[in-house]
Amino acid sequence: MKEAGKLTSMDPDTHSIESINDIRYGVMIARKAKFESTRVLNAKSAKEFENWMKR
Repeated sequence: MKEAGKLTSMDPDTHSIESINDIRYGVMIARKAKFESTRVLNAKSAKEFENWMKR
């Protein structure tokens, strides 16, 4: 995915507020895979995300 320039986001299950605590598992997997924060959409600031959307 890195070579292809793919991005991801860390999101909880939308059907359960308790699942917000499960985001940590996605973060752990992303770190293990050496996924840089620059490739995680919701790790961007609002301005960075806005600029990304404009591109």
